[in-house]
Amino acid sequence: MSQSLEVEVLAAKGKWSDQIRDAFIAQARTEMLSALKASGKSVSAETVAWVDAHEDARLAVYASVSPADPRILINLDQLRTELGDEMFQRYRQFCLGAAVARRSIGVGAIAGAAVNLKFAKLYEWGDEARAKGVEPEAYLAGTRKAGGIEKYAATDKISAYLKQHALPLKDAYVQDSHRKAMEAILTEAGVKKAERALPGVLRSIMLAQELRPAKRSDYPRVSEYLVFLDKIYQTPASQLSLEDGQRWPLYPVKESPWPILMPLSMTWPLDEAEHIWEKYQGKHGGKRLHTYGPYNRFPVGVDRSLEPSPWHWSSWPSTITTGGVCGTMSSIANGTLTSLGVPIVKAGQPGHSCIVRYDMNERREYLAAVGQAATGGPDKTTAPWLFADQPKVRSRGKFSVYSEYHFALAQAMNAGLDSFLDTRIALHMYRAMPEPLRLKTGRALLLSALKRNPYNIEAWYVLAEDSRSGAELVALFDSFNRELSVKAERERQEDRDASADLGEDKINPKSSTESKIATLRHIGQEQMAVIALRDLDRFSKQDLQLVSSRLNRLIESGDVHLTAMLDRCRCRIEGVATVQSDISAELTRFLAKPPKGRKNMKRAQARLSQRIATVASFPGPRDARETWLRSLLDAFSDDRKVVVSKKKGKQLDKFYGTVLAELTKSLKAKPANKKSLRELNAKHQRLLKGEV
Repeated sequence: MSQSLEVEVLAAKGKWSDQIRDAFIAQARTEMLSALKASGKSVSAETVAWVDAHEDARLAVYASVSPADPRILINLDQLRTELGDEMFQRYRQFCLGAAVARRSIGVGAIAGAAVNLKFAKLYEWGDEARAKGVEPEAYLAGTRKAGGIEKYAATDKISAYLKQHALPLKDAYVQDSHRKAMEAILTEAGVKKAERALPGVLRSIMLAQELRPAKRSDYPRVSEYLVFLDKIYQTPASQLSLEDGQRWPLYPVKESPWPILMPLSMTWPLDEAEHIWEKYQGKHGGKRLHTYGPYNRFPVGVDRSLEPSPWHWSSWPSTITTGGVCGTMSSIANGTLTSLGVPIVKAGQPGHSCIVRYDMNERREYLAAVGQAATGGPDKTTAPWLFADQPKVRSRGKFSVYSEYHFALAQAMNAGLDSFLDTRIALHMYRAMPEPLRLKTGRALLLSALKRNPYNIEAWYVLAEDSRSGAELVALFDSFNRELSVKAERERQEDRDASADLGEDKINPKSSTESKIATLRHIGQEQMAVIALRDLDRFSKQDLQLVSSRLNRLIESGDVHLTAMLDRCRCRIEGVATVQSDISAELTRFLAKPPKGRKNMKRAQARLSQRIATVASFPGPRDARETWLRSLLDAFSDDRKVVVSKKKGKQLDKFYGTVLAELTKSLKAKPANKKSLRELNAKHQRLLKGEV
């Protein structure tokens, strides 16, 4: 942090001001231009002048990430050159978002998806090896998956079989006798799982016969993609062949702030995008807005993949014909919405692939929503964070964060783009401050910025992580709850079978803005507690009593999802045995009189499961923990007669599984208790058979 910026911070006495913002931007600009010069690259003076003349551009280029990244300016200069001033100005928010989101990869074209190793490479490997006069085994040693060479060696035999019987590939596959004969050829050649391998071999033959293209089209330059979007966006609905209920445009690209437009900078192959645009107008048959299906598992869909086509197998027009499971479904939605100008990112949940999308409601408010969900709601969903400055809290892997970040970003845009970027600047500064300055004024300064726009969820998490006392943490809870206070119920997304067809999801999020904020508050306050209370050793017993008192008040006012965090505090204050006893008593009451209604039962079960998992993970004597968990399992065994319906029974079985998993995890911990594990598994199997 520069001396001049530190002077501004001290003079502000913990209150955010425009002067602090300007001082930060001035410092970031100097650092960026210096880094640009050191890199040996350059941008036009006109682009730098344009950025300096526009406040939204100054904030995006110099303040969106820290340290300042000259690649943002390079991307923006390239887009301005390629698009020309008129289109660049018209879509400047889109261009700012693309410059930030693609700073690590540039705004040029990206090679289409690599040809699938399961089939297309089989011929390529052999051709490369033959051209070099080298045996395939030596040429590919250690570079390909085991089994690839065997498949290649068997391909000629499969080709000969097809030629002998004068069979088209699809006919050969759908006829049982011929399919089994070809699988036998693969098995004899040493290919494992011949049933799975055969479609790939047949597809490689299709490539050799030029019945399908060898690769998918490239993802275009961002400027080329924007020209396509402009073409369809400028087409008035009156000129389109739309049915009742269809609307156009689907999303207001030109009106949206750049952070929400960042997903569109990922682009989509133009030939596929054109096909999707035509399909939306009624061409090519089937659903006009195709965002899901057909959902199927192997071998369903294989026969359709063996039909000649101008499309590569991984292209959008091919996948909506052959289908697949959740990963394919989310890719289909991604292609459809990206091609039609709706910001969307592929996302993930435990054991499942889904989407996160942005939209605008009839009140012209921005919303984020999870689509194609199965195994959880926003708190269980992760998706790429396109600022690409990976947060250290509530992140997953190198690029993804939990989707309350995306929910918060949409609400932040409703509160104001500039004020949101102020919170990012304040957080950049907070992290860069020397510890004495951070302790003296950094926390107050960041909280002051959050008063202007409370929807930077990362900032709240960082403050929770850095809370040094019970009083600081309680004050943070109070501030967060006050800023995000709404009179609305949070969204509830029921678990669904991730291995089943979930059906079509509509584009428009159904929930109100208020329910989105309530959802964000629900997730945020729980995760703030989890983050802050992860290390209890930094708090005194008096601190924990203060925090427990506040958590208890929140629980009494309806925030029952905080009960597990209260248990964690109580374990340190009152002892683990006391909390275990309370949970055992609640489980007994639950089993004796289950809540009425499936939703009520699921919520009670989820809360109790969370409490059990939290206390089971608390440090303590292993024997005592395992004895307690066994007693919980015994309670299930004794009271399964209370189950009165299949739906409730299914939930109770899942609940039982939670306790079983915690006990199993404890028994597997080193040194593993293998004897007890075997006994536990045997008892569980007898219970499933109704023998206990």
